[in-house]
Amino acid sequence: MSLVRQMLVLGALLPAMLLAGCEECPTFEACEGTDRDISDEDTHSDTDTEVDPGEEAYSGNCTGCHGADGISGYATDLPDVVPDLSESDLDDIITNGTGTMPAISMTADEQADVISYVIATFGG
Repeated sequence: MSLVRQMLVLGALLPAMLLAGCEECPTFEACEGTDRDISDEDTHSDTDTEVDPGEEAYSGNCTGCHGADGISGYATDLPDVVPDLSESDLDDIITNGTGTMPAISMTADEQADVISYVIATFGG
C-alpha cells in the first residue's frame, strides 16, 4: 500500500478510533436520537484533569526560554538553580529580571502560581 493511501486510511480511521473510547460523551453521535437523557449526567468527572494554573502560567511565560522541562531552552537550567532560591528570590527575579532574563509581566496570582509550580517541579 502506498504511503499516500496509508495516510488516507489512517486519516479516515483515526477520528472513529478516538470517539470509540468516549461512548458516554454527550456529543457522541451514537447517543443522538435515542431516548437516553444525558443532559444531567456528569459523564467525564472521573476522567477530567484540571490544569495546574502554575503550569499553565509557566507554559505561557517561561517555556520559550527555559523549555517545558526547565532544561531544554537556551536559558538557565531551572533544576540547577531553583533548589537554592527562596520564594522571595524567585518573586524578585520574575518581577525585576536578572542577568539576561528580562522582567516578566504577570498578574500577582499568576506569579504566585508560577513560583509554586517552579518550586514543586524544579526545586529538587
